Formats: sequence, structure tokens, C-alpha cells
Amino acid sequence: MMYAEMNAKNDEMNAKNDEMKTRLKTLKGNTVGVECLIYHKNKLYSGSWDKIIRIWDTDTREEIAHLMGHTNSVSCLTIHENKLYSGGEFPDNTIRVWNI
Repeated sequence: MMYAEMNAKNDEMNAKNDEMKTRLKTLKGNTVGVECLIYHKNKLYSGSWDKIIRIWDTDTREEIAHLMGHTNSVSCLTIHENKLYSGGEFPDNTIRVWNI
């Protein structure tokens, strides 16, 4: 199983393999800290303090898209019935719904 961990020192997100616990790839793209992650259908979604949701292909480990619209940090993500729901921190105070 692959998972991601955030390095607070340099704002890098690292993909790791659960069996070996070795770094597979550093996913770069977020300009500041990552607040939340969710995995769905070979895609990793990251919500960040930079107000952007980035979408990563877990097979190629490359960023394939990003979603913009929040006016402050993206603090939470969830997926239900092919919709991505994202929550923005104060003063954004919104829940946005995205088709995925």
C-alpha cells in the first residue's frame, strides 16, 4: 500500500511503500504546508495552505490537475459519489463541491 507523509521542514510530500517504508517519490507542487490528503481511484488529492487542491496520479506520481476557488487554506477533503467536497478555513468558511 502506498501512503503519503508531509515533511514540515521543507513542505515536501513523500510517497512511501508500506511494506518497505522507503521513499518512493517526493511529490512537489504545494507551495506551503499540506493540510489534508485523500486517496480515491488511483488519485491522491492534497489540500493546502496555498488555497489549492492538487490532484496526483498515484501510478505516475505526477500532478495531473489542480482546483482553485477557496480564499483561504483547504482544511478538509472527502469524496462521495464522484464528487469531491472541500472545506475552507476562516475567513473562507465554505464547503465547495467539485465533479471528479
